[in-house]
Amino acid sequence: MKALTTKIEPVTNNPLFDSTLRHMVGLEGLKKHEGNKIAAFLKKLDRSLRERLLDGELTEFSKRRLESLLKDTDVTLASIFNEYYDDLSGHLLDIGEFEASFEAQNLDQALKHIDVNYTSAIPSTKQLKAAIFLQPLSVRGADGGKLLEPFVEDWTKVEKQRLVGAILMGVAEGQTRDQIIRNIRVTKANQYRDGLLATTQRHAEAIVRTAVQHVSTVARTETLK
Repeated sequence: MKALTTKIEPVTNNPLFDSTLRHMVGLEGLKKHEGNKIAAFLKKLDRSLRERLLDGELTEFSKRRLESLLKDTDVTLASIFNEYYDDLSGHLLDIGEFEASFEAQNLDQALKHIDVNYTSAIPSTKQLKAAIFLQPLSVRGADGGKLLEPFVEDWTKVEKQRLVGAILMGVAEGQTRDQIIRNIRVTKANQYRDGLLATTQRHAEAIVRTAVQHVSTVARTETLK
């Protein structure tokens, strides 16, 4: 250990530090890329909601018909959000495996630089999956201490409630179907910043950034162990 200490270079000229810093920059790009994938699922949400809302004027709905619409909408939204989570969780596991591999290679290269004969071990996919999904996220506030899956699931529940609630509120206020649709969907004219689905997208991007950072941290920590 003493020999190692004397050979390690200052952090400003340390290959381990440099490669880690470059990797962190790349990770930020990955977070953005994964966050952008929500767009395809938002299109499904938009199309599904419009198909259901365009079936007659909501103000003319009977109580039974309105309840049927809301139930059907809730089930459809749940299906789309579940599809999104399944897609996201698969990508997160891939990211975890990549991060573990990077950390191992990064350590090996850095230690070769100081003439240390060392080979890192990479955690198995099973170990990584368990660590990623069974270790709580390092976030503050109401979501502190949550596991990854409940963290995403709670977000999808909130988004479903917001969208279904917007329909119910629109009916209660006597809005037409077109007015309710305008309140929900995003439009190109407003640079896709209007409507409840724009809020859903912003929330999704924040969720994904947190999830990717969690996976990266856990995978690298498991490799260091």
